[in-house]
Amino acid sequence: MITGYIVMAVLAVVFLGISSIIASKFSGEGVDDFVAGGRKVPFGLVTSSVMVSWLWAITVIGSSEQGMVLGISGGINYAVGSMLPFFIFIPLVMTLRKKMPKCTTFVEFIKVRYGDGLSKVFIVFALLLTLYILLSQGMGVGVVFHTIFGVPYKVAAAVPILIVAVYVSRAGLKGFIVNDFIMFIIISVIMLVTIPIILRHFGIDAIYNGMLDAAANTSNPNYNPDALNLFSKSGRNYGLVCVIVCMGQILLDQGYYSKAISTASSKKLLLAYVIGTIFAWMPVPLLCGNVIGSVGASLHIRYSAVCLPCCIWKRRRKYSVHFNDFHGRIVNRRRCSFRRSVYLYGGYLQEVYQTGCDGGRTGEIREKNDHCDRRYHGSCCHVF
Repeated sequence: MITGYIVMAVLAVVFLGISSIIASKFSGEGVDDFVAGGRKVPFGLVTSSVMVSWLWAITVIGSSEQGMVLGISGGINYAVGSMLPFFIFIPLVMTLRKKMPKCTTFVEFIKVRYGDGLSKVFIVFALLLTLYILLSQGMGVGVVFHTIFGVPYKVAAAVPILIVAVYVSRAGLKGFIVNDFIMFIIISVIMLVTIPIILRHFGIDAIYNGMLDAAANTSNPNYNPDALNLFSKSGRNYGLVCVIVCMGQILLDQGYYSKAISTASSKKLLLAYVIGTIFAWMPVPLLCGNVIGSVGASLHIRYSAVCLPCCIWKRRRKYSVHFNDFHGRIVNRRRCSFRRSVYLYGGYLQEVYQTGCDGGRTGEIREKNDHCDRRYHGSCCHVF
């Protein structure tokens, strides 16, 4: 646990140090320079910033999961479906730059073009999306620090967000983009090192043979006849869902508008977003889905049997659900009494029902995914 706090402290010192350097070296004048970077940000910095901004924790976890569940079509449809909305965003933001060269936010454009009432509606949408992003990223960071270092989940989820908030408030958009460039280098190095290690350790032939078995062997716990089908129906459906969901995430995220507005010219904007999405971002979900996901499927790892701790809150009471060998255990240190809770973990829905705890009465855990609707029973315990 102490190591985790030390890592957080180091990150805080590094980020705040960078923000101080940027604030002193690139001291801007006025709000426009702070939120739009002087509208002279170089092409390369915008490209790396686009890639990093769209690389969420869900990008790695979700694409790997879909590669394991849906086969090779999962990671591919995740990547393609999440990338396509940018080609609606790009002409939209280029028109915005042309119509309102001094515009700083997309809500400002909506207010001028369509009126104050509609702009308030989009302000609400933007705030809700911001809250969703904070929760999503905070959960990802919280899981990592809690799992690796043992830092309490709430602390691990909240502290990094506060560090970044202070950093951005000091350094502005320029500092945000510089930080993205640093993260781009780190992420690229990790991917270039990790993926070859995984392939070398497990072997491409073994992974391929494992996927063949998953597609043909009905006794395989990950049996999926479309595991090697590039154009499977389930994969196409998932890709369509990605397009719809990501459309809102991109068009309502002020961060992408700020980067586009800060770019030195419309031509560089176009190149930055095309290269940042297709050539910089897409390889990450493609590799995660088709390497990490395929390794999981080829090793006969049961998708539902992986031990995944998750938390459910009701009236400030915390319940932990653990999956192990297809048996669910509802565990609480104090009481075990709730009717129904729904949570999302790793991209799939779990519904948890509890009938009571007195006398060791059992609860019911039902899993829903593309291939099954199984029911498992486990005991409800007072002490973990």
